[in-house]
Amino acid sequence: MIEVISEWARWVWEAFGSEDTRDRTNAIVGVVMAILALSAVAWAIIKFLVAPFFRSKPDKPKPPIGADHNILTKETLDELLEGRIEKRLAEQATTHGDERSKLQSEIDALKKQRRNLDAVLEETKSTNKDLLETLTREGNSIGADKLEAARAALATGDYSAADNLFAEIEARDALAVQSAARAAYARGEIAEAEVRWADAAEHYARAAAYDQTVESLRKAADFAERSGDYPAALRFGELALEKARAGNDQLFLGQALNEHALTL
Repeated sequence: MIEVISEWARWVWEAFGSEDTRDRTNAIVGVVMAILALSAVAWAIIKFLVAPFFRSKPDKPKPPIGADHNILTKETLDELLEGRIEKRLAEQATTHGDERSKLQSEIDALKKQRRNLDAVLEETKSTNKDLLETLTREGNSIGADKLEAARAALATGDYSAADNLFAEIEARDALAVQSAARAAYARGEIAEAEVRWADAAEHYARAAAYDQTVESLRKAADFAERSGDYPAALRFGELALEKARAGNDQLFLGQALNEHALTL
């Protein structure tokens, strides 16, 4: 290619810079134009030849957020429960007194779940469906990648990504009470599903603090009792009763009366 350009330039020089014309300026311009023209042709050829090697592949389309991602199986669930038991046992080895007793209660509950995998699997799938709907509604502004990662992890029973996402939403939307309440309640559901009763009590209590509904107050009372905070359980139970009476909701009132009686 260089030899071709040199030969062309020599020809142009001789043509425009001959003894007849003595017009060296025209010769120089002609040489430059010739070089530019050949360079453009060479670049076009090179680009055409190498372009296929740098062409990006189209992104694989992602399934819609509403797609069914409940792929959890009994075998996977059993492994998850076993892992949670092992984690509690490791924590229990470093604790004493009341904390050790609380961890033992969680271990017993997890073992009971392993003996009833069919029922627990259906309950887990139902919880996951609720969490997916909350993720879809509340997580769009966080980012598609984080949302997809949380959704994919949730499908396998891994709540960590969803919990982190809800924590981010809760922190961001602390002033947006309804959104923060739903996120806190969802985190309570996650902690409940993983039999982390103390964490569930904290999350449900925050949900009730953001927005006092009968359901959030009942959950806060239930898990305050399970985690050993009986004064809080009594307080939340009384608030749940007041809400149920004010709303004239007989179903919630009956449930609240029953659960409140257990804390007395």
